Amino acid sequence: MKRDMDLVRAIFLIAENHEDEYLQSSDFRRGLSEQFPDLQWSNEKLVVHVRLLREARLVEAGFSSSFGGEDFYDLRLTWEGHEFIADASDPRVWEEAKSKGGEASFAVFKQILVEVAKKMLMGK
Repeated sequence: MKRDMDLVRAIFLIAENHEDEYLQSSDFRRGLSEQFPDLQWSNEKLVVHVRLLREARLVEAGFSSSFGGEDFYDLRLTWEGHEFIADASDPRVWEEAKSKGGEASFAVFKQILVEVAKKMLMGK
């Protein structure tokens, strides 16, 4: 499964805007349908992306398995996760960074994102 950077951004935006420190999957799904009504992702894709973000130390989350499949709980952004969404929250910055480096590694994409955010902040 390929990483979906739009889903990554959605996860961060919903977690950052959540009132509590920890986000449950049910609250996440409600936020996803409210903030991104035109976008649909399978439960498997959501769980895989949360797991990838945890591996990258951008979020903390627990996982559970049941007969209905795997799910996550107690998702929260780490410091690095907050740093990422600080640059990625502006849709103009996001779209320009994606157009320049959407297929690059995450490390390179983050650098591009930071550079685009700096450029826009400086008004260039």
